[in-house]
Amino acid sequence: MADDQGEMESGAPARRAGTDGDRPHCEADEWLVVPGVLDSWATVRATLESHCGVRAVDEAAVSDLLLAVSEAMSNAVLHGTCFDDRTIEVGIRLDHQAGAVTLLYPGEPFALVEPSLPPTFSTKGRGRYLMNLLCDEVTYHFDGGVTRLNMRKVWG
Repeated sequence: MADDQGEMESGAPARRAGTDGDRPHCEADEWLVVPGVLDSWATVRATLESHCGVRAVDEAAVSDLLLAVSEAMSNAVLHGTCFDDRTIEVGIRLDHQAGAVTLLYPGEPFALVEPSLPPTFSTKGRGRYLMNLLCDEVTYHFDGGVTRLNMRKVWG
C-alpha cells in the first residue's frame, strides 16, 4: 500500500481517498498513484470499472470514458516526461450525472490547438482527437513541468 506521501511499496498503486487539498482544481473521490509506464493502465482501468460497476450508468458512456483515459495514459507515458522513476496521479470522481478523471504527470506544455485526425496512413496522432470526441470536456493545464489533464463524460 502507500505511506502518507503516496509512495508505492511492493509495486502496489498508492490510493488516497479524498485527499485533493494539495491539487488545486482537481476534485476527486479517489487518487491513484501509478508508475509512469504503459502497464499501469490495467490498474487504472480496473479501478474505473469497479467504481462504474456499482452505479447504474450507461455502458456505452463508460466505454467512452475508459477509451479516453487509455489514450490519455498512453500520451502521458509516450509524450510526457514519464520515466521509470516518475509517477502518474489519477483522480477519479463519479456521480449519478457524470464521470471525471484527472491525470497529473510530468510533461512540458504543448500547443492546445483543436485536435484533428492525422492523415489516413499515419500510425499515430489520434489520441487527443479521440479524447475530445469521446468526452464532453477535456482541458489541459501546465504548471512547472506538470501537466494536468481533466476529462469529463456525462452519462448517457
